Amino acid sequence: MSKFLVFDTTTEHGSIALFEDKKIIFYAEFLLKKSFSEIITPFLDNIIKAEILNLKELDFVSVIIGPGSFTGTRIGLSTAKGLSVGLNIPIVPVTTFIALYEKVKDEKNVIPFVDARKKQVFSEIKKEGKFYIYPGSYPPDFIIEKASPNSLFIGNGALLYRERIEKSGGRVYDGSLFLSKEAGKIALEFYKKGKFFKPERLKPIYLRRSDAELNRRS
Repeated sequence: MSKFLVFDTTTEHGSIALFEDKKIIFYAEFLLKKSFSEIITPFLDNIIKAEILNLKELDFVSVIIGPGSFTGTRIGLSTAKGLSVGLNIPIVPVTTFIALYEKVKDEKNVIPFVDARKKQVFSEIKKEGKFYIYPGSYPPDFIIEKASPNSLFIGNGALLYRERIEKSGGRVYDGSLFLSKEAGKIALEFYKKGKFFKPERLKPIYLRRSDAELNRRS
């Protein structure tokens, strides 16, 4: 039996879950428009004090590493790295796109559509299992125009650009966008296959340079 913690801070739909193999022992959601920096660590402290979480029992920690909010993604990965180093356990990374695909795994022509700000979305398009549009940051209309008819767009970007998507004949996923439950299922499979890492080897998936990086280069 593997016990592990998984959390997601890549978008405003933040969540955290404690798993024992496939069983969810504890789960919480955070719908925030601001940073998770003042939420995650105190929340972990509270569930430890409430004896819901015993860090010494964890076999690994899993975190969604992006793409998504630059700040949120960095906070999530930093927290996971801190736990990994402190407890001497590995990290199992899961991408935002993989978790979104898992949420609608019985659907065809699924397109992840995550708000990237600056009138862009993080997205990709796969056709017959191969990349038609590689993962990146794109103007929403570019992806919408390249999508197959009746494609299902999923993510906070899909909600943001619903009118354009539906006008083009696409569909928008209206269900929950909290991803820790889906990430947990994937993380367990990855862990069993040895797809885990030491903290120093992991980097967030941004798909484009942050404003800070661009400002340094200008």
